[in-house]
Amino acid sequence: GRVRAKNNYILPILRARIQRLMSAEMSWHATPDSNAHEARDKATVATNLVTARWSGAEMDGKLRAAMWLSFSCGVAYLKPFWNPDLGGLVAATVILPHPFQKDPLTGQGVPTEYTVDADGQPLVDPETGDPLSESDAAFRYRQGDIDTAVRSIFNIRLNPDAFGLLPAQGFRWLIDSEAVPISVIKEKYGDVAKNVQTVEGVAHLKQFEHLIASVGNRRSPSLSGFGSGGRGQKQLPDRDLTLLSEYWEAPSDPLKEGRLIVVAGKELIYDDDLPQGFVPHVAIYDEVRPFDAQGRPTVGQLVSPQKVINTQWSLALEEQALNGIGQWAMFDVPGLSEQITNISAAHIKVPMQSALANRNIGDIVQRVPPVRVSNDRWHMIDEAKKAMFDIGAFHEIQRGQIPPGLDSGIAIQRLQEAENGQLMDAVKTLKSSLLTWGKQVLGIARWGYGEHEERWIPVERPDLGFLLESVKGTDLPDPETITLDLEGFRPQSKTAFNAEIRDAIDKQWIDPRAGLRMMDLGRGIEGAFESEQRHYARSRSENLAIEKGEFELIEAPKGSPLAGLPALLHPDGSPYLLPMNDEHETHIRNHEELLLDDTKPWEMRQIVAVHINEHQSMLQLLAAQVAELEAKQTAATAA
Repeated sequence: GRVRAKNNYILPILRARIQRLMSAEMSWHATPDSNAHEARDKATVATNLVTARWSGAEMDGKLRAAMWLSFSCGVAYLKPFWNPDLGGLVAATVILPHPFQKDPLTGQGVPTEYTVDADGQPLVDPETGDPLSESDAAFRYRQGDIDTAVRSIFNIRLNPDAFGLLPAQGFRWLIDSEAVPISVIKEKYGDVAKNVQTVEGVAHLKQFEHLIASVGNRRSPSLSGFGSGGRGQKQLPDRDLTLLSEYWEAPSDPLKEGRLIVVAGKELIYDDDLPQGFVPHVAIYDEVRPFDAQGRPTVGQLVSPQKVINTQWSLALEEQALNGIGQWAMFDVPGLSEQITNISAAHIKVPMQSALANRNIGDIVQRVPPVRVSNDRWHMIDEAKKAMFDIGAFHEIQRGQIPPGLDSGIAIQRLQEAENGQLMDAVKTLKSSLLTWGKQVLGIARWGYGEHEERWIPVERPDLGFLLESVKGTDLPDPETITLDLEGFRPQSKTAFNAEIRDAIDKQWIDPRAGLRMMDLGRGIEGAFESEQRHYARSRSENLAIEKGEFELIEAPKGSPLAGLPALLHPDGSPYLLPMNDEHETHIRNHEELLLDDTKPWEMRQIVAVHINEHQSMLQLLAAQVAELEAKQTAATAA
């Protein structure tokens, strides 16, 4: 049969492409809409929330899965949604009047928060009437949190005239559908889904889902919201599955709040306004194609030159197979061919027509020379490879090769920058999509976190600790009132980050020890900014504590450098001021932001002024000590 070569240059090109697109750290930053201290605090909360959900939802892996899909399909979609199975376990509570403690003004029981059991009954100490907060009988539930699913072109359909998910791109509605186990739908939606049955077409949809699963990253979590059994899992029969479709309509003049319709099989499950006020879907493009919602897949452009390469290699190998098996041409001398080789089809015998006496063996037997591959074939292969590398921006530098004759480090670095510049359009498009995802996460968090439940938001940076203890939905800003950004989102390696730090150390801009710490953090020179240091974090946490009223005003005790002056203590008795350890100038600058904010209560600003006076007094004391020491040294030198 025919010999078919299967070279694969597409896979390494795509691997290099995804590595370069995602080499930048996801450094989120929210800018407030005003200089008010409250707006700044909300922007800080937003930054920490988006950063925490990026890590908590394993978005790095999901984004890679979406990008692999977009390489082949042109576009994939991220769908942020509220997942009730996430979040920490908390005890359910209810507010009831205390049976024994009475309000002297109303005569009614003091409102008290009680935990409840699985039947909704409050857990009360029968002797004191106090809540049993640590009871094992308390009913606990998960608070829920924001999750994200990856959706493919086989799940999402837009209105035909749309070429994007923005109103300016003609977007009005989309339909998100997939094959889902009927048991899952009944568990999720309850009685309203009790009559859900299977429908025709589920088998075809399953085939599409299995097809797209083979394109995406099979190890990536949550490729869809539900799923009907992935690769290696037990597949459910079609009778146990049904079609779940969500119709999302964006807000418009006729529908100010938009519309969401959920249909399972042939049963209407939900029909109401958009829960969060927007359509929670984000398009992840490989490359944007103007006026086309499907985008431009890189694989589609690479297939043609790859076919040329494989075709030419196949033809060259076929020629060699036909002509290069070690054949011998010889006169048909009885017994001679078997002595040279007994390989089948290795003999080309020429009828003997004359005497062969006095002939040497070289005249009687000749080896058939191997076939030479045409130079035209090599030329076509080289041109096809160049076309593929240009399409994928995959040249010598990206393949770990240095172009011949290039030995200048600066020239190599500029060549790398030029190659990264070829990805500018893809980088800008991806950044825009991720910023949309971040704003949608904020919108869902404001809706889902509520006004009463508090939850932890971990700060990603290990050197800052926790700037915020907890957050409610009311602590988050409106996504439309802030500017969300990804700082330094461009193809950049860890080597480039460390090069910036080494350059700053060489020029004595930063201390070498601080530079080594920044190399360990992996965020480049950004770690040297004042806002990234512990003193800034400590002063900001003090501002938040003062705003919450978490302080006690006392007189500095004996033994303190500022004995007799007003001082602030934390509720646990620890001082706000660390006389010999605080970076007083940084603290004063940050506290003055609160002091000079005319929107804050004057009583609170007076407390801030007292604390600023502590730092200023300590600076004056340290300056006096330095002056006294210098005077003694001068006197000793003169003597």
